[in-house]
Amino acid sequence: MNQRLSATGDMKLKPARFSLCLLLAALATSLAPAGENMIGQMSQNEGMLVLPAQGKVVIDGDLKDWDWSGRVWMFADAAVRDSYSAEVAAMWDADNLYLAAKWKDPTPMFSAIDPAINPNDGWKSDSWQMRMGMGDRTLWVTTWYYTAGKQSALHLAYWRNPADAKNGTAEQILIANPGSTSLGKGAEMAYKADPDGKGFVQEIRLPWNLLFKAVPEIKPGLAMRLGCEFLWGDVTGGKAPPAHRIADNMAKGRTDRQFYWTTKDAWGEARLVEKGNVPVRQYGIATVQSARIEGTVPVRVSVPVTAKRFTIAIDDEQGNRVRNLAGDLDPRDYAMKEEGAIRSVEVKWDCLDDAGAQVKPGAYKIRGLAHDGLDALYEMCFYNPGTPPWATGDGRGAWGADHTAPIAVAAAGDGMAVSFPGAEGGSGTIGLGADGRKSWGEKCERRLEGAAGGGRISRHQG
Repeated sequence: MNQRLSATGDMKLKPARFSLCLLLAALATSLAPAGENMIGQMSQNEGMLVLPAQGKVVIDGDLKDWDWSGRVWMFADAAVRDSYSAEVAAMWDADNLYLAAKWKDPTPMFSAIDPAINPNDGWKSDSWQMRMGMGDRTLWVTTWYYTAGKQSALHLAYWRNPADAKNGTAEQILIANPGSTSLGKGAEMAYKADPDGKGFVQEIRLPWNLLFKAVPEIKPGLAMRLGCEFLWGDVTGGKAPPAHRIADNMAKGRTDRQFYWTTKDAWGEARLVEKGNVPVRQYGIATVQSARIEGTVPVRVSVPVTAKRFTIAIDDEQGNRVRNLAGDLDPRDYAMKEEGAIRSVEVKWDCLDDAGAQVKPGAYKIRGLAHDGLDALYEMCFYNPGTPPWATGDGRGAWGADHTAPIAVAAAGDGMAVSFPGAEGGSGTIGLGADGRKSWGEKCERRLEGAAGGGRISRHQG
């Protein structure tokens, strides 16, 4: 079935004829199970496939020599995945691990972090960080593109104790010459901006001997841990905190992303496989999937990949409306495949009309439309309960801890002391006056006995 998007944004569908036959159900390809690869609105990838390279891989950001079927999609919120997300794929050969990401980014390839001056700050803007467990080595790999110098940078931090990051790291920085993809030591990295200015491609070659201390036999079945963190900068290029972050590829059943960089048991597996051209992983929001339209007759249409909503209706040969089949749906939740600028979607019809009655055998017409949708973009929370919401010199501003909720409270005269179990920023212990407003705050919980460890606080007389 062919369709084109007109200048007004309506989708023109040529009439499609089909006979009602339950046997057609056997021709339909089923979609992903409800909520697969997601938790709520967030991606939850539990493992990646590393596909075999099909020949020489040129590191140029083009990806024309890639088998992209094994890609996984990483996003923190499906509502903003057109602005902040990364599609990630991996390939292998006897000498190298290849990694590639298709970023969606409002300020693509923009970092002010000079690797020659601040090699440990590359994570602050448009950085892909890899958390890797190789068996005989545990390491962090941080990558970014220094915009002013037109240089790719790759920072390696090997844990001195593969089981524990607390023993410190041995580090090295690899920096490409301006305009070059070569990082040295056999590593290579390329960046290529998208034509629409809304993202970019990042392509990497990592020799196995940079990752393993003693390189094992590289063959199908070899597994490693490969966690991914993506951090987006803003117009400051890293002078302000990252604007957005995701952490994904999780170990099975794990969801702890907060201190992902040190929680190595949460890093997901990446396994080398013998053959490529694998089924493309699908992503469906559970609340949407639970109400998925089901039927026996597949109705397939093609929409532009830029379309965010689509509608399908079924008319009889006289043009009378029989069924409003699909209304205001997300094409990605019914996607079958993509080819260039076109996405094929499928909705199954149960052969009922809008009144719930079985329709008669015959020929029917498909009509529909697609559009770019209306979006709301989450920017930030509305401060916090402090008065004022920001930190002040007298300790009355802002509120509690940044990472945890309060777990203990103790009365003290007309006031109250509240304890939070951990504070990287903000206050781990705060005092509240009779009016409920913060009167003081301390980052450390030592003022209140046991606040950090057991979540207990005590009030001392005298």
